[in-house]
Amino acid sequence: NPVAGLLRIRSVGPGYMALRNPEQYVSIFRVRGGFNPWMEDKEVLSEKVGRLDSVLADLRSGEEVQFLTRKVLADPEETIYRFNTKIHENAPEVFKNQYPEFLRHWLRRFYQEERICHYQSYVLFTVQPPKEGTKWPKIQHSLRRDSKQGEDYLKIEETLRRGKSWASQLNLLGMEIEETTEEEIYTLLYEELSLQRFTGD
Repeated sequence: NPVAGLLRIRSVGPGYMALRNPEQYVSIFRVRGGFNPWMEDKEVLSEKVGRLDSVLADLRSGEEVQFLTRKVLADPEETIYRFNTKIHENAPEVFKNQYPEFLRHWLRRFYQEERICHYQSYVLFTVQPPKEGTKWPKIQHSLRRDSKQGEDYLKIEETLRRGKSWASQLNLLGMEIEETTEEEIYTLLYEELSLQRFTGD
C-alpha cells in the first residue's frame, strides 16, 4: 500500500497505530464535550485554558499530543431515531404515524440539500522513538514475551496505558475520552487522505 508506506503505517489496532522507520506507537482517543470559545463566559474559558495548560505540562519528556478536529456530514438517521423513541404509545394516530413519516422524509431531504455537518475531535498521543544508538526503555511486565511480536505487544500496551493515564486528565475540562476502534482509525485515515466518505473495505 503506497499510502501506508508514505505515512510509515505498519499496523492498526483498537486504539492505536504502529509506525515504522523509526519505530513509533500512537494511541488515539475520541473526544466528546469540552468547551466552546464562542459560547463560554470569558472567566470560565480562561479557567479551562489554564487547566489545559496544566494538563499539557504533565506530559513527560519525549511525549507528544496532537488534537484533531474535523467536520463531517451529519447522519439524519440518528436524529430520526431519537425522535422515534419519543413517540408515546398512546399518541393520536396523526402524531404516531402520519407526522413521523412526513418528518423522516423532510429531515433526510433537509440534511442532504443543506449539507448539515457536525464535528468530530480526536487526541493523538505518542512517545518519540529513542534516538539513534539508544533503545526503548525496559518495560516491566509479568508475562514472558521474548519474540519480536511479544515485544511489539508490550510497547503498544505501554503506549496505550500511558496515553489513557494522560488523556483521563482532560475530564477536568469537561472532555469525555473514549478509545477508538480499529475501524474508526481506518475511517479517519481514509477520509482525511481522500476527502471521501469511507464505506468499508
